Amino acid sequence: MKKKLLLGVGLVVLLAVGWLVFDHYHYSAPTMAESEIKKLAEKELRGEAPRLLKMGDPYTKRTVRAVEILEVRKLEGKTYLVFKMDYDIEGPQDQFGMGEYFLGLRLVEQKWGGIALKGGMEFESSYVWGIRPVECGYLPEQVFYGFCKDPRVQRGILELGEGKKLDLAVDNRVILASVPPGNHNLTPHFYDEAGNELELETGGLQVAYISEDETVLAPYTNVPMQWWSLGAEDVDYLNADRVDAAWVFSDQQKQALEGPPLNKLTELVEQGVPVLFVGMKDEQVVAQAFQITGESQSGKAGDIEAVYVSKDEKGKLCTGVVTLEDGQGSPLVEKSVELRYQMELASGENQNQETKAAVPTTPQETRPGAERRPG
Repeated sequence: MKKKLLLGVGLVVLLAVGWLVFDHYHYSAPTMAESEIKKLAEKELRGEAPRLLKMGDPYTKRTVRAVEILEVRKLEGKTYLVFKMDYDIEGPQDQFGMGEYFLGLRLVEQKWGGIALKGGMEFESSYVWGIRPVECGYLPEQVFYGFCKDPRVQRGILELGEGKKLDLAVDNRVILASVPPGNHNLTPHFYDEAGNELELETGGLQVAYISEDETVLAPYTNVPMQWWSLGAEDVDYLNADRVDAAWVFSDQQKQALEGPPLNKLTELVEQGVPVLFVGMKDEQVVAQAFQITGESQSGKAGDIEAVYVSKDEKGKLCTGVVTLEDGQGSPLVEKSVELRYQMELASGENQNQETKAAVPTTPQETRPGAERRPG
């Protein structure tokens, strides 16, 4: 009887070990709906957040704003997901709170009672610093992925070296492609609808300050981005490929809303560059100048910081207002990013769960001030 019992126990242990070995090396594709995968993956990634938030500078306090599953897709029989984790840097070291983020890739596998996220990679980026049309990465398991920050990106080409190329399709502003095996020298190229290649690196959010009054500009000279100043009569020199937004200040608003300056600003808006009239309260003034009809937002709650004109996702010109409620740090910067890249920055106030990383008490060095470019 004891021998049979021991034999039975041994068989169970052997089967358990065999199953663990099989489960470790065998990939099981998830069978549930994509919506369920996204829901479970978001929960698991939030569990990873404390580890990710400790990456980089250990003396920086970071708080998750949001976790978003950008895409779930099958490649070569395996299911992958691309995610974005927005976070805030708290404290005086980032007074404008411009929500940096992680962009990552994970392999999704079916497990008892749900899914498991395996392998993958992630890297840090920013909505303001190091602006690129596409943030992309390469997993050694021959997977190339990217998030198209710039809505103008319509397609891409990945040079593999030795004359070989791979077409990159863009779906929901996400690129996810399988790269052939081998040692490649990867060079990506991205193009707009007209076939124009988009610059890979612009160095940061670039904003034209339309003002000739240094006292008016003074409160905005430390905004975390690249900026330069010019008068309304010089806006014709601005190029949509070299500027991400234009801020028109009070001393130049009258000139900017008429004649050649207005025509040039209209051209920039039609090319996707938002124009913000800083300090203006009356949206109708801007709407009339740009010949835009629609409901005014000037009655919106909160203190109005600016009136803007931009191009919406349908390609139509529209106006709106920027209030103190439109950003956790700098409403003008955040609204400029949202309008230029046609995305809504997640707000920490709207999240059901808050994740923080423990940090030492040693202070961090402050971030360098804004770079000023000559007009």
